Amino acid sequence: MNAFVVTKPGETAFLQVKMPKPGDYEALVRIESCTICNTTDRMIIKGTFPFEIQYPCVLGHESVGTVIEVGKKVTSFRIGDRVTRAGYRPDEGEDGMHTAWGGFAAYGIAEDVAAKKRDGLAHGYEKQAPQVIPADIPARDAALFVCLGETSSVARQLGDLRGKHVAVIGTGVAGYAIAFFAKQFGADCVTVVGRRNVRLRLAARLGADRVFNISEPGNPERTIPEPIDIIVEASGNHAALMQTLEYLKHDGTVAVYGLAERAYEFPLHRGPRAFAVKQVHPDETAMFSYLTELSRERRLPADLLVTHEWKFEELDDAFRQVDLGEVVKGIVWLTKNTTS
Repeated sequence: MNAFVVTKPGETAFLQVKMPKPGDYEALVRIESCTICNTTDRMIIKGTFPFEIQYPCVLGHESVGTVIEVGKKVTSFRIGDRVTRAGYRPDEGEDGMHTAWGGFAAYGIAEDVAAKKRDGLAHGYEKQAPQVIPADIPARDAALFVCLGETSSVARQLGDLRGKHVAVIGTGVAGYAIAFFAKQFGADCVTVVGRRNVRLRLAARLGADRVFNISEPGNPERTIPEPIDIIVEASGNHAALMQTLEYLKHDGTVAVYGLAERAYEFPLHRGPRAFAVKQVHPDETAMFSYLTELSRERRLPADLLVTHEWKFEELDDAFRQVDLGEVVKGIVWLTKNTTS
């Protein structure tokens, strides 16, 4: 079957790999879409991902597809279900091929984490376990459920946001989505911090109360007129975080979600006399019911977040567009091309 492979840092290719075979606790999935993660996928291609990646590897972790076969002990999925996070899994010793979650492949494996847990077996990470998306959810919305599951769970973990001023650093899809959900969860004021006015205008369309352009010292948009209760770092940009930190209120919180290519440093004199720093780790599976509700109510902002859609064979061009900064969120359609 065809798969998109990072052969080594800086090089990609479409290659033929073996069709995966599902085990007793696994489902075989025909992958229909996989969105590009502008951070993780690009880091893996560049060779800068801060965790160990073995090359060559099949890329992609935000997949959605249809179950076509189930193992005999699978109880969470049925044939015909649409599920998330299926990916290529190499057979032991298969030509040195590895997986970086493997969603950019014609077929993939979805592990039934709940069934393995029930039977006392080792299993995958529960907070990123494959989930069933109801059949009535439009394909375009469904393609975003992994990304929006992560980001909505980050916003939920910020605590009670009523009466709070939340500043989100980053005008990529993560920053936009966290800002959108912070507002949905009751934040009194949401400020989005970035460097490009065209991106900041989109943040306002997604519900941000204020935007903060840190690259224009003479621009009134650069001023935050009141202290920030919570800063969410969703850009991986250390300098942007330092520029925003001075506006954090006493006893405020910095929640780090961005994946920086180098370590974050916190010069204490740049912030208030007392503040907390925490790393936020997403629990996407906890948010799927909420996302289903938003989609059914037509309140999921897919039309604003999805700026590009491609066919599978256009992936190389897709990543070039991502590198140029043109893409907020892009969907790659592997077996169909639909905006339904």
